Amino acid sequence: MNITETIPFSNAVEKTRDRAMVSFKHFPVLDGLRGIAVLIVMCYHLEYLAPGIHTLVKGGFLGVDVFFVLSGFLITSILLKEHDQTGKISLGNFYIRRTLRLVPAFWLFLIILYFAGHVLLPREQTNFIYSDDNFLYSLTYLMNWHKATGALTGNLNHTWSLAIEEQFYIVWSLILLKAFGESRSRRQIAIGTSILVLILVVQRTVRTATGADIDLLYYSTDTRIDAILIGCVASMVYCWKLIPSHFFRTNAFNRIFLASVLCCLTILMTFEHDNPTLFLGFISLFSLSVAISIIWLVTREKTAVHRMLEIRPLRWVGEISYGLYLWHYLFYEFAKNRFEDPPAQIIIGLSLSFFAAATSFYLLERPILHFKSVWSRNEKLKRAELTP
Repeated sequence: MNITETIPFSNAVEKTRDRAMVSFKHFPVLDGLRGIAVLIVMCYHLEYLAPGIHTLVKGGFLGVDVFFVLSGFLITSILLKEHDQTGKISLGNFYIRRTLRLVPAFWLFLIILYFAGHVLLPREQTNFIYSDDNFLYSLTYLMNWHKATGALTGNLNHTWSLAIEEQFYIVWSLILLKAFGESRSRRQIAIGTSILVLILVVQRTVRTATGADIDLLYYSTDTRIDAILIGCVASMVYCWKLIPSHFFRTNAFNRIFLASVLCCLTILMTFEHDNPTLFLGFISLFSLSVAISIIWLVTREKTAVHRMLEIRPLRWVGEISYGLYLWHYLFYEFAKNRFEDPPAQIIIGLSLSFFAAATSFYLLERPILHFKSVWSRNEKLKRAELTP
C-alpha cells in the first residue's frame, strides 16, 4: 500500500459520532501548560545547584510525563484532523513535519556540546559525554535504552525522553494508518488504544512487583509510553466527541477536573523517580489526571485557570520550552563549575538557559516552523488541485 493512498474512514453503518467532523485548533492555554511542565523539570534539576530544595522539587521529573501526555494529545489530534479532512494519513508528510520541528534544534545542541563540551564542562563530565558512544545513542534517538542498561551519560542524560517520543510516533502513525485502512470505527480504535494502555500498566506493575530494575522501569519505552497513549486517548475523546460535549460543561466534570489537579499535586509532592511504588500505577494515574485536565482546558474558556495559564510570559516559556529542555542541563553544569556561590550558580544557569533557548527559537526553530507551515499549505493546495 502506498503511504499516501486514500483510505476510507468508515463504512455505511457508522454511527453519527463516527461521522462527526474533526475540528482542532491551537489552544494558547496549552502553551501555558507546556510552560508549567518545563519549569517543573528545570526546578527539579536545580537541586544539583541547591541540594537543600530536594523536598520541594523531588517530584519534578513528572514534568516529562506532562510533556508526554500533551504530545500524545496534540500529535494525535493533528493526525485525526488530517485523516478527517483528506481521508488519509500521509506518513511521509508526518515524518517530515516531525523532523522539521525537532531535529534542527536538537542537532544544534549536539553539535555545540560535541565541539565545545571540553570548554563548557569540567573534565569528569566531558569524560562521560565523549565515552561509551553516548553521542551516537542521542543522535539516533536510542538514549533511553542506553540509560536503561545503567549507562553514565552526563549532560546527554535528558535526551532519553526525546528518544521515547520519536520511537513511539514512528510506530503510532503506522498503527493509526492500519486501523483506518481496516475501516475500524472510531470507538473501536479508542477502545483498542485504551486496552493497550491497560496492558502496559499491568505488565509494568507485574515487573515492579517482581523486583525489576528501576532503570529499566524508568527508561524503557514499553514502561513509559502509556503516558503518551493516554494523551492519544484524550485526543480521540475530544476530537471524535466520544463523550457528549454537554458533559464537559457540567459541574460533575468540574469536580472531576478539581480531583485530577489534586491528584497530580499529591503524586508530584510524594514520589521520587526511584521509588518502586510509583510504577505500581501511580505514574499512570498522574498521566490520566493530566489528560483529564487537558480536556477540561480545551472544552472551557475564560476561566480563572485559563487567564493564569494564558499570561504572556508563561505562554512564551511554553513556546521556547523545547530549547529550555535541551539546554538547561548543560548550563546548570557550566554554572556549577564556574561559580562557587549557589545563588550565582542558579542565576547564571537559568539566564544562560533562557538565552540559549530564545536564540534557538527565534533564529532557528521559528524560521523553520514558518517554512513548515508554508510547505504544509502548499501540500494542501496540491491535494486540492488533484481532487476531482
